[in-house]
Amino acid sequence: MKFFTLAFPLAADAGAFLEKFGIREVSKAVSIPGYSLTPEVFAQAAVPALSEIFAEHEPLAEAERESLDAHSALVFLRGAVTKPSELLEWNKLAGAFLEAGALGVYAEHSGAAFTRAAFQTFDLESCPLEPWLNFVETAKELYTLGMEALGLPDLCASLTAGSRDSLVDLLQTAACEVFLSGGAKSGEKLETELGIFELRSEPALPFPKAAPEWNRFHALRLVRRSG
Repeated sequence: MKFFTLAFPLAADAGAFLEKFGIREVSKAVSIPGYSLTPEVFAQAAVPALSEIFAEHEPLAEAERESLDAHSALVFLRGAVTKPSELLEWNKLAGAFLEAGALGVYAEHSGAAFTRAAFQTFDLESCPLEPWLNFVETAKELYTLGMEALGLPDLCASLTAGSRDSLVDLLQTAACEVFLSGGAKSGEKLETELGIFELRSEPALPFPKAAPEWNRFHALRLVRRSG
């Protein structure tokens, strides 16, 4: 199983931070008061040049860059997401960690990383997956990255189908619809605000099995049918 794993850089001591959530032990699965999740909780020392990872996704203010590079520790939450209600709990918990002082959140399963301010701009009600997906561009396609942790194939679209920004919007919208509906199969159609698309199974991925982009569930291609 590929776990759904979130990492939070902290400006303060990890133990003191976790105590705010009633977490007194790490390196084990814990129950968190007020949440139905029982994630495994880990802590580790700071890592160098952390801001570079976050800057790949959103422009950073100088204060954000400085605070990320000066972080004192990282706390990790690891568990499984098998249904939408669990993802909503992860979103709720991530938001609470950020409000409690975490500097940002890094999705280890996809490589997406956002500061506290950036995370607060997401409309998690309409697209609860938005902070947790990344995107990989090949010579001809744009792929989502991170769906395997949800037990689903990644999605892809041809680069000739629109601008990169419009394709990101399309793939995010489609990924949320696929996840919230419990999955999708080749031949099914998706009606989105961007048009109607058919899903088609990709016979192979353009990534080796050892690569982080590999998804054992492979991928579904979005083919425009109208709109």
